[in-house]
Amino acid sequence: MLAMSWNVRGLGKAEKRRKVKSFVLSHKPGILFIQESKLNIFVLGWVSSKCGDGPKKVYHVFMVANLSLRGISFTRSNNIVDGSWARLDRFLISPIILSWIPNLIQNGFPRTVSDHHVISIGVGGENWGPRPFRIFNEWTEDKELIKEVKSGWNGCRITESGSNILLSKLKAVKIQIKKWVANKKTVS
Repeated sequence: MLAMSWNVRGLGKAEKRRKVKSFVLSHKPGILFIQESKLNIFVLGWVSSKCGDGPKKVYHVFMVANLSLRGISFTRSNNIVDGSWARLDRFLISPIILSWIPNLIQNGFPRTVSDHHVISIGVGGENWGPRPFRIFNEWTEDKELIKEVKSGWNGCRITESGSNILLSKLKAVKIQIKKWVANKKTVS
């Protein structure tokens, strides 16, 4: 699971909301934390009621963790005003979580609509292999799809040798199937 934290000010602007939505849809975090510092009101009572007896209890359950950071050197940069750069990359994490998952890492993403970078926290080095291929039975009876698959298979220019030939052909077929699926969605 991937958790992301982003300090975005001014989410009242439609452009910023679109950028945040696009980023979230492309990276699909399991948990998303958005800090909005331009709010006129902050209700500590609501936070305390969700977390227990108050902020002190929350602090005692979690500890500040300084995890390794990949992808960027600094998490905040303000070139416009004073050219300051800062590394604000600590997380409040339960010690139990750190004992269960000792290889947690942070990844920094390029800045878009904020002077803060998006930071994700997750487990590094997990390679689950290729995603499984899914096909629906009714696809095999669709003459358009059969045509697209043949087109991808026969239209592939082969410059490789050995097992790479099959890989190239399968990639070409995949592209054709994606085009067919997209076309089916627009027609429906």
